[in-house]
Amino acid sequence: MLKGQPSPTSSQSIVQLQVGLTRIQADVPALKPDLNAGIAALDGLSGILDSILTNPGRKIMSLFGGALIGLGVVGWLGLDLISAALGHKPPASWDWALAITGIVVGLGSNPTHELINAILAYQQQAQSTSAASSGP
Repeated sequence: MLKGQPSPTSSQSIVQLQVGLTRIQADVPALKPDLNAGIAALDGLSGILDSILTNPGRKIMSLFGGALIGLGVVGWLGLDLISAALGHKPPASWDWALAITGIVVGLGSNPTHELINAILAYQQQAQSTSAASSGP
């Protein structure tokens, strides 16, 4: 394998996971939204792995720097996407939600959009579950 070339085993493993999730999706239609999110996450992971393997030092430093800046900005402004999605202020022991928001924001727009889409899917699922349980 040449230096800077993606590892064929990691790419093949991700592709195999995506194929497996697609097959499960065909067999169990009720899991389609969750499996779509999993497939999209694997696409993102594949892109990140490919970019890291082509220039690992620069990419890792960029990700680390962005995550630190994101943590600083989110901590300073007090932004918390997870609490906002849940609709209530979590206890003070939930500092991890603020940290996750900071890291995701620091990683850039694509991970931030993925987190927002996952939160929206969770809210829709929670609303449909509560509507079904409180039905006639």
